[in-house]
Amino acid sequence: MLCNPLPLTLPLDIWGEIVQHVYFEGDMDTLRSLSLCCRALLPFCQRELFYSVLIPERVPEHATERDARIQELHQILSQSPHISNYVRIFTFFIALADVNNPIIREIVARFTRIRFLELDHRDTTTNRLLDWDLFDEGFKGAFKDIIQLPHLESLDLATFTNVPTSTFLDLSQELEIINLNEVELKDDLKSPTPGLLRASRSGRIPQPSLITAMNGCGDIISLLLNATPQLVDFTKLDYIGIGWDKENIVAVVSRMLKAAPALEFLSCRGTNGTTIPFRGLANAISAANLKSLEQLEVMPALTVLNTGPSDDLLWGLRDEVALLATKSKLKKFNIRFELYGSHFGLPTKLGELDSLFETKNFFPTLRKLSIQILVLVEDTRTVHERHTLRTELEQGCYDECRRIQRTPGLVFDCDVSVETVHLG
Repeated sequence: MLCNPLPLTLPLDIWGEIVQHVYFEGDMDTLRSLSLCCRALLPFCQRELFYSVLIPERVPEHATERDARIQELHQILSQSPHISNYVRIFTFFIALADVNNPIIREIVARFTRIRFLELDHRDTTTNRLLDWDLFDEGFKGAFKDIIQLPHLESLDLATFTNVPTSTFLDLSQELEIINLNEVELKDDLKSPTPGLLRASRSGRIPQPSLITAMNGCGDIISLLLNATPQLVDFTKLDYIGIGWDKENIVAVVSRMLKAAPALEFLSCRGTNGTTIPFRGLANAISAANLKSLEQLEVMPALTVLNTGPSDDLLWGLRDEVALLATKSKLKKFNIRFELYGSHFGLPTKLGELDSLFETKNFFPTLRKLSIQILVLVEDTRTVHERHTLRTELEQGCYDECRRIQRTPGLVFDCDVSVETVHLG
């Protein structure tokens, strides 16, 4: 490494600003070059170069390259342990081949100051959830240490099964965001042992984490609401995304809304393969009497409009909109859904929604209604055919929603996109 003095006699904090600017520009090659030009600049460059660490997916054509990068990262952290203190964001797309890999365990154990953690398993070949029980105790312990770190702000866990609920005992008090997408929890807190209630390794009695945003399916929300001791405090929650995936989901949502008096944004999304109607959502929102709720997003599961004209719009959503309009003070309402099958009846279905806006004082506080539609068609369609279909459907939807467009003070946006899907 060169030890020549810096070419300009600028204060080190100015050089630090320059290094940070290079990082924000995304010029990693220049950043690496700067780290070699002078010993004084090395710490500044290392902080930026290792601020975010990503271990990508393990796809067959790049498996060897990925494994080499993991080995390189382990070697760097072993030779320069202080670098792990610079890591604030850790994103790890874990593969089945990584399970019980001692190098992986050692890397994870070194990150003691991260603020944002994303652990995801993407098995593109089998599309299965990764069984948490496959990990050895060393990895599980390292992961649990991370989510209990005092400065962790965001936890994103996806596509795992058999994750013990007790893993989330004594979460970081700084934790604000929890995303548990396609995660199946194993309830091991039904009969908590005395050990679960003792002081944690940090020396304090476990306290519920006070979060502001969360994503999870009905089962996860239910478990967190029922957990003893309490794992999460929802009193400061302002956003929640709930998977519409079980028969008693309305009851779960009702409890969730009552536990979150500061909620501003509620997102309800269906799960493909389920046809749980949205009936009961409006009454649940009304019963919770949330004065802060301003935005609602509804995303039904994949919808097929090919079983006759009597189909209700989007699994009972039409009737819920009618009830919601007189019982809420929403300012933004977003409907998003995927459509497959006979899409020609789509404008007529939206016309049924439009007819509701004849009612006096319908959504008196609503300022924006957004409808986003993804139409899936056979992959035999050409680009021109898809463009023509999108244009026709979008125009048809606008033509059927004239009452909505005439509502004073309301911005109406209808976005239709068309994508191909392989049917074989």
